[in-house]
Formats: sequence, C-alpha cells, structure tokens
Amino acid sequence: MASFKAGILANMAGQLYSVAIGVLMVPAYVHYMGLEAYGLVSFFVALQAWFALLDAGISPTLIREISRFRAGDVLVEDLTRFVRSAELLFSVLGLVCGAGVFLARGWFGSNWFQLETVSVDQVSRCVALMGLMLSCRWLASLYRSGLIGLERFTLINVTQISLSTLKSVLVLLVLVWVSSDVVTFFVYQSILAVSELLIFASLFKRELPLSSGVLPSFQAFRPVVRFAGAMALLTMVWGILAQTDRLILSHFINLSAFGEYSLAAVAASSVAILATPFTQALQPRLVYIAARQDPQGFELVYRTGTQVLAWILGIVAGAAIMMGERILFIWVGNEELAARSAPLLSLYAAGHMLWAFSSLVFQLQYVNGKVGRHVVGTLLLAVLWIPAIYFLVVRFGAVGAAWAWFGGNALFFFGWMLETQRRMMPKLTLAWLARDVCLILACCFLIYWCANQVLPQGGRIATLAGFGLAAVFAALGGLAAGSMLRPMAARVVGHLYAKCRE
Repeated sequence: MASFKAGILANMAGQLYSVAIGVLMVPAYVHYMGLEAYGLVSFFVALQAWFALLDAGISPTLIREISRFRAGDVLVEDLTRFVRSAELLFSVLGLVCGAGVFLARGWFGSNWFQLETVSVDQVSRCVALMGLMLSCRWLASLYRSGLIGLERFTLINVTQISLSTLKSVLVLLVLVWVSSDVVTFFVYQSILAVSELLIFASLFKRELPLSSGVLPSFQAFRPVVRFAGAMALLTMVWGILAQTDRLILSHFINLSAFGEYSLAAVAASSVAILATPFTQALQPRLVYIAARQDPQGFELVYRTGTQVLAWILGIVAGAAIMMGERILFIWVGNEELAARSAPLLSLYAAGHMLWAFSSLVFQLQYVNGKVGRHVVGTLLLAVLWIPAIYFLVVRFGAVGAAWAWFGGNALFFFGWMLETQRRMMPKLTLAWLARDVCLILACCFLIYWCANQVLPQGGRIATLAGFGLAAVFAALGGLAAGSMLRPMAARVVGHLYAKCRE
C-alpha cells in the first residue's frame, strides 16, 4: 500500500509539473513564434489525439494483462506473446500512418488552413515532421502503458519530467538563439520524439524481462479480443468526440483565432490532465484487488479514490469555473483576451471535470473486463453528440464548441454513468454521490465563489496572490469535507511533524 501511495504521489507530481510547464510556456511560444504558428502547435496536439484512435484497445488491455500477471492470473509466456504482438501491430500501423501524414503535407499546407503570416511551405514542412513525431510518440505510449501496469510510477514520472523540461523549457533556448521559425520548433520536437521512444522502450524491457524465443502471434489477442475490441471502440468514439470540435474550428476560423481559442482549451485541459494520473494509478490497483477477490478492500479503495479525485477536481476545476477570468489574466496578462476566453475556460473545465468522474465510474467495469454497457452508452451519446457539435460549432463558433463539450459530458455522467454505478454498487450510489463527490466539490466551489466576489481586481502579481490564497482555503475546505481525507491529512501532518522533531 505504501508503494501504491508513493506511486500516486509520483504520478500527480509528474503530471502537475508537465501541465504547469506546458501551460506557463504558452505565452512565451506565442511571443516568439506568433499566434498563428502556435495554432499549428495546437493542431498537432489535436492530430496526436486522432492518431491515438489506432490504439485498437491494446494499451488499456496491456495494463490490465500486466496487472493480472502480477496477481498470478497470467502466465509469463502468454504475456510475452501478447507484448511482442502489440509491438508489431503498433510498429506497422505507426509507420503506415506516419507516412500517410508525411505524404499529405502538401494538401494540408494548401487546402486546410486559412493562412495569414505563415507560408504554405512552412506548414508543409511542419506537417511532414508531425508524421515522424506521431509515429514515435504513439509507439512510446505502448511502452509507457506497460510501465503503468507494473506500477512503476516513480520511474515513469522522473522520465516524463525530464522530457517535459526538454520539450517545453529548453525549446525556448532554441527559439531565442537558433531561430524563432515554427519549422525549427518542430525539428527540435521531432528529435525529442525519437529519443522518447528509445528511452521508454529500454525502460520497459528492463523492468519486465520477458521469455526469450517467443514470437509474435495475433493468436495472443484471442483471449482478450472482446475486451480489446470494446476498448478500441471506446477509444475511437471518445477520441472523435473530444477532437471533432477542434477539427471543425481549425477549418472554419482563421489560424490566429484558433490559436486564441486554444489558449482557453489548453488551460481547461489541465483539469483532465491532473485527474488522469490519479485514475491511471488507481486502475492497476483496482484490477489487482479484484483479481484477489477482496470486495471490502475494493470498496474502500474505490471510495477513497473518489474523495481524492473530488478534492483534486474541486481545487483545479473549481478555480477554472469560478475564477477563470482572473486565471487567464494572470497567465497571459491581457485583460481583453482573458475576458473573451473566460466563458470558454469555465465550460471546458466543467466538462473535463464530469469526464473525470465518468472515467472513475468506468473503472468498475474495466476491472472485470466487462465494458459492454459503457460501449452502448458511448455509442448512444455519439449519435446525439456529434451532430450537436457540428451544429453548435458552425453556428456559434468557439462558444458553441464549449457548450457542446460541457453538455455532452453532463448528459453522459448524469444520464448514464450514475445508473451504471447504481447497477454495479447499488448500496453505495447515493451516498457516493452526496458524501464522496458533491460535499467536497461544494466546499471548494463556494470558497472560490466567495473569493471572486470579495477580491479586488488589480495587477497580475496582486491577482496571483489573491488567487493563491483562495486556492489554499479551497484545498483546506475540501480536506475538511472529506470523511476519508481528514484522517489521511492528519497522518501526513503527524508524519511531517515527527520528521521535523527528529
């Protein structure tokens, strides 16, 4: 359990650093490269999410199979064959699709974007480099999933922090001393993408020595084909739902306006990015406990995990929803831009918060390999959501995209996931929602709302100080509201006090 807690802390620290560095560096990118060039960077992020649809459910299946292997449910020969086959599948698809992006570079440069200052030739070269980066990062994600299944979170995040520093911070030295051209930015990132693949591949093979002489065979997917197929479908549909608005917007508005919209979207995505490492750490632990048939232990970990997630989301999403304009002003230093983007930030942050809770409830199905109900719900949502996204984006632009994201996630969580929770844990649902979720969120949100009403609007430093104080009180209020958080916090304080007295 101690290693599990350490893993969660490492995962949170790694993601917090990556998010903070990524978000804080955006104004610098815009300053040196221009808003239109940053729009290309945002397009690559969206393209990377679309590329992840090729996963075919292999990564989440690999996490689950390695967790079962650790619990003694899978033989080493079977796991080796599965890993070898997954490597082959990812390598072939990565090469084919990366080559496809490379070949389409001219079409993107000439036909897709509405350009003002960036040339068609620059866009074509950037898209060509995107093809290489997509292939390398996608294959690296397979090895990273394997390390997640092994619960090597400290190793993962030390590596991730180092790579994030190289990607987000040191690239500024390149932009300042070499060239501020957007092509130079993508050349540098391409070199790092190749390095990232080599690093994660070597770490995975070192941490999980597999049987020698076992060749890849697609028969290895047969025992998990239903689960992997369901996960593939879920990955594909959610990837489409998450990126359709950006894809449409990138075509219907100019690249500068898309870059401005991306500022709010990037800030809001920190909600999901900070919640994801916690659910990632929780996932293999729940699979492990379920495989050992410990229902009481499972419920304890699930409820504790819910309260911790609600506390994280209360602090992060609550700030974005209740104090979004102040946060954007602190970040970009432009009052007009902050005022225009604040509604987008609030809606996207609220949508990401609901998505995070839906992802947590999904773990109840994932641990048993029975995700059929989630597939049905996701498909029903897609039938309603995709036409709504297109209509709202075309008619209302970025604001329509934000409302579509929030509305779809609200419909899915309240209309489907709570019913799933009730079916799988009938004695827990109402208490779970009221005690483990809403009470903690309400405390955090109320504190932020009061702070936003009371604090005066000043310069960036004064606004930052006021927001920081509000965040501290929100964190303390959320801890006080969580029945399982209070003793955890008391133990941490007691441990720190004992250390200080030594």
